[in-house]
Amino acid sequence: MASSAQSTLLDPLSFLKLTPDGDDVELSTGGAETRNINCSEENILAAPSDTDENFATEEKGATVRVASCIWGEGTSGREKVQNVLRLGARYGTPRFVDGDSSFIFKDLTDQPNRSRWMLLDLGAVVSLTRIGTAAYTDRWINTIRIETGTSVSSTEVSPAGHPILEGERAVWGDTRVSSALNNTLSFDRDYTDARFVLFIVSSAHFYGAGARMGPMKAGCSSWDFRESLTFGFS
Repeated sequence: MASSAQSTLLDPLSFLKLTPDGDDVELSTGGAETRNINCSEENILAAPSDTDENFATEEKGATVRVASCIWGEGTSGREKVQNVLRLGARYGTPRFVDGDSSFIFKDLTDQPNRSRWMLLDLGAVVSLTRIGTAAYTDRWINTIRIETGTSVSSTEVSPAGHPILEGERAVWGDTRVSSALNNTLSFDRDYTDARFVLFIVSSAHFYGAGARMGPMKAGCSSWDFRESLTFGFS
């Protein structure tokens, strides 16, 4: 599979697309709607300062698991989940493009007690000061809870079906969103050690899908790292 950790000489309009057999992805530089290739600036969470580093990217080894995805479990669906860790070739991480290419939770109205969750594994314990996600008016977030921990239980899940974080567990925020946003949502804390970031959301949109999310961000201001200006997660 094509890696999004590509050369800094990337064409800013390059993107990942399905191979002809549909079983993998490859890097391309034409034939897609430009609005999908790079994230719009309004949907990229601002860093607390110019020296912040973002850890929620493929480049740094972050991975993501979700409770459900409207796009299914095939190659296209998996890559749209991965897009929460990609901002676009303009920022060094080409996004996968296949029609509507952002991540959307699957409708769970037949399972009202099951949570819609997303778990980011940053790959190592790091110190974070801001965590957030892009949010959208068409499939909006109604409530959002963000937790972090240094480990995750390998034997238990919550009654609502989401992973249980362990270690130095912290709740960053648990709130109802007052209105549909086409912007970003985030919570700040003093330096907090974490490897895992858990998002639990609900949506007031119940027409075949849940909330649309991403790209995501999880960063801190420990280093003078210019690439931090591009950090984002979804």
